[in-house]
Amino acid sequence: MTTRSTVSPGGDFRPRAEAVIDLDAISANVAALRDHVGGRDVMAVVKADGYGHGIVESARAARAGGASWLGVAFLDEALQLRAAGDTGPVLSWLAVPGERYDEGITAGVELAAYSSAQLLEIATAANQVGERAAVQLKLDSGLGRGGARPNEWARLTALAAKRQADGDIEVTGVWSHLARSDEPGHPSIADQTAAFEAGVDEARAAGLEPRHVHLANSGAVLAAPQTWFTLVRPGIAIYGVTPFADGSSPVPLRAAMTLRAALALVKRVDAGLGVSTATPTSPTGRRRWPWCRWDMATVFPGTPPAPDRSC
Repeated sequence: MTTRSTVSPGGDFRPRAEAVIDLDAISANVAALRDHVGGRDVMAVVKADGYGHGIVESARAARAGGASWLGVAFLDEALQLRAAGDTGPVLSWLAVPGERYDEGITAGVELAAYSSAQLLEIATAANQVGERAAVQLKLDSGLGRGGARPNEWARLTALAAKRQADGDIEVTGVWSHLARSDEPGHPSIADQTAAFEAGVDEARAAGLEPRHVHLANSGAVLAAPQTWFTLVRPGIAIYGVTPFADGSSPVPLRAAMTLRAALALVKRVDAGLGVSTATPTSPTGRRRWPWCRWDMATVFPGTPPAPDRSC
């Protein structure tokens, strides 16, 4: 259990607002998801400071729950995990030209490659440090963000096979990301799955042998077993939040974060009177309305300031 809080001025350290993190819930959620997918490898996504839960603490809790992999957006995040003592498999998937891949390679971080240009940068860095880089190729199967489009995929896989033969890299995985897995049964899920399977077959035809094949994010982990392949990649679900709009989940999930704040004011609000600047819906009848000072920037430094919200 960890607590992130903002304190009052003076010496009493009474928190105005705090986020209480139940690390046991993260462990339990990972274990439940792993059971749900039949014991497949689970990559717990701990990017963005563990979705605000603390990257190091969340990573340790996820490992305790059975996560064999950790997933992060940036190489800096992966290196932070290494500095904290994590020695298990980690995949880092966002980079810009000129990234310091040498640091990730020497730290044993697996790197995603989206394009031939990026793959060449990784291979060059590996050659310079004298170590083979572990690389996972990403196919854009329909999300439209990172990853090689199908018409670019053959070039990327052919280059990867050549640089692997040269000894600079080892292609350990092929992966992609779903656009609408939070809408179970949406036709794009089947379309992306078919495109992904075709991409995996093409990679193998190029002479690659990816051990880790993964497509499923949280929604697909929960409700699309046809996307599970060898590894699944839940993010928000490991923190106890379902991605589905109706709040349902076939796997019992425990919320890991509880937000608490000190009560500052209680006032009566008449029907028709708006409440706060960002709340267009007016109360339908006369009622008591509690207010607390809740500013996300005071709880999570770096977050843009928000207006006061009702508790």
